[in-house]
Amino acid sequence: MTTACRHPTAIRQDRLQKFHVVVLCGPKTSWNPKDENRLVAGAARIIECEASHPMQPRVINARIIAVSWHSPQGIFDALTMAIHSTHANPDSLLPADEVVHFEKIAPPIRNAFLESARSSLATIKSSPNCKDVQRELHNLSGSLRFFDLVELSIRCADLESRMGHDGLAYHRHSLSLLELQLEAVIQDIQALKAE
Repeated sequence: MTTACRHPTAIRQDRLQKFHVVVLCGPKTSWNPKDENRLVAGAARIIECEASHPMQPRVINARIIAVSWHSPQGIFDALTMAIHSTHANPDSLLPADEVVHFEKIAPPIRNAFLESARSSLATIKSSPNCKDVQRELHNLSGSLRFFDLVELSIRCADLESRMGHDGLAYHRHSLSLLELQLEAVIQDIQALKAE
């Protein structure tokens, strides 16, 4: 199924989860960043097309590929990569460049991040209070962005925002998926400590 929309708000959340790839293309001057963040957080794969992007696809992370809209072959290659997941590393949630980034961080700082992430994750899993969960999502989003884990940071911020509107119970499934992803990232970083 292929669908074209002029604005992110035209893609309902229930339909977004059925798409294998979302291609963001064209001027975004009328887009609210929250609308775009919702797409990035909910889509399985994203291809971001902008004039300033490279002519050949550049992998941003395990889900996001950047390419210029001036390159039809580049867009085709990006679609092929996204559909066949040729850039994903099945053994690790962290892409190779993020693993290298974390390896360069001093162990005390890495350990502090791990402790903070574990604490936030424990609160998110156990607290029935929406405000507590939102606070931890906010804290996690900032920490993740500081450590250049942008995709996860966006997911946390988006979920925090939507939870404020819809409540905790409505987003329990999305929260469970985020918990699994955070646990996998923590395990990946812990594995770096052991090496």
